[in-house]
Amino acid sequence: MVAVKRVYTGTECRELDRIAIDETGISGIELMNRAGRFAYDQLRIHFPDARSIKIIAGSGNNAGDGYVVAGTAKQRGLDVRLQQVGDENRLQGDAKLAWNWMRRQGVKPDTEQSASVDVVVDALLGTGATGDIRPEYQEAISWIRRGRHRVLALDLPSGINGNTGGAMTEEPVIADVTCTFVGAKLGLFTGAGIDCAGRVELSDLTIPTEVFERVRGLELLDPDEPENFLPRRGSSSHKGQLGHVLVVGGDLGSGGAAILTAEAALRTGAGLVTTVTRTEHVGAFLARCPEVMVVGMSSGDDIAGLVGNADVVAVGPGMGQSAWSKEILSKVLNAKPSRLVIDAGALRLLDGNPLPSNSIITPHPGEAGHLLASTSQQVQQDRPAAIKQITKRLNCVGILKGAGSLVASHGDLLGVVRCANPALATAGSGDVLTGIVATASAQLESAAAAAKTAVLLHCRAARDAVIELGERSIVAGDLVQNIRPWDAD
Repeated sequence: MVAVKRVYTGTECRELDRIAIDETGISGIELMNRAGRFAYDQLRIHFPDARSIKIIAGSGNNAGDGYVVAGTAKQRGLDVRLQQVGDENRLQGDAKLAWNWMRRQGVKPDTEQSASVDVVVDALLGTGATGDIRPEYQEAISWIRRGRHRVLALDLPSGINGNTGGAMTEEPVIADVTCTFVGAKLGLFTGAGIDCAGRVELSDLTIPTEVFERVRGLELLDPDEPENFLPRRGSSSHKGQLGHVLVVGGDLGSGGAAILTAEAALRTGAGLVTTVTRTEHVGAFLARCPEVMVVGMSSGDDIAGLVGNADVVAVGPGMGQSAWSKEILSKVLNAKPSRLVIDAGALRLLDGNPLPSNSIITPHPGEAGHLLASTSQQVQQDRPAAIKQITKRLNCVGILKGAGSLVASHGDLLGVVRCANPALATAGSGDVLTGIVATASAQLESAAAAAKTAVLLHCRAARDAVIELGERSIVAGDLVQNIRPWDAD
């Protein structure tokens, strides 16, 4: 078992397999045996009281891994049952070898579905599964979903796309544990894959390190890694060296969004924060946050001077479709800010033209769908493709929010965040992220580095707030109070 540092698409994992087999001399059946034995060991670790197991197998290499689990479990004295969903006559290559070995251990197919077992092993569909799921496979997936037994998935929960994290069916398998092999699959760490994978255990099958140096993969961004903080302030630092953030937003009825963004920017360590908002909100703003300089603006006022004095402009929180919001965004863009963060209502007002190259956008799936003339549901089906397409089209860096947030730059994925905290599912949490991103952008040279650092600070704030208050009680202001931009050490 190894720590997950990078994730891979199914295509990349197959390339890792190919290099290992063709260039290092490890046979395919040996890799399959290692995978099956690892999965069996994890079954015993996570379900030590299990006395009976049922393997539900398809007809590809994923099934082959399941046959090794079945044969190994039979050798160790467990009650083993096998439901062969895929046609055994279609088995080829290593999967056929594993089938023959399993049969020699005394395991034979069992068509009885109603029998009670302690653990079901999902060996139906692996990384090669795409498109529609055949009826017999869907029936088996539904049976696993309906059961009360514990579930161990091999490589992926069946019904989850390993490349995207999207669901290939309305009811994919929900596993307690997923054993993934060679490289951790991207689809286990974003979108619906997170809810379905349970605990993820990885084995690289002792493939030599140099094989992994040949395939790029994607960084798994870990909120607990110490390098993912902002640089500490020097003892002689003054506010003018720590970034001046201008927050623009807060249309009528939504002034609180701009307040949260401004507070988050301050808490993240900005030296100065100025806010432009509706004139009607100035009094409430100063009462809530006296550390922020507030400018009330009506339509027709000039914002260019304020934009020019700021290191970063964060525009969008609390903006809508009104004439005020449209005019203020237009004026911000025309003033050509040196660095720009765009979120919330401003994202729905963009006309699709490229942004300054150091801009950062932070859409949630609904906003991403709007930018793509699509829907949030379609975005969730292929989150990686969505943020790649948006950042390429707009010439910017982007964070696609949601469980397993994705960071991309100008069409290239940079990382997926190992964070899926339901405490973030609260109004205003995105406005807090915008403030964090703005300060990170003011203090780091690279927009991409700022985006990655900010989304991790946001995750840590949520985690720390949950420790104190629990998931259901979190409001966005609690996130602000728990922003910790520097490592405690």
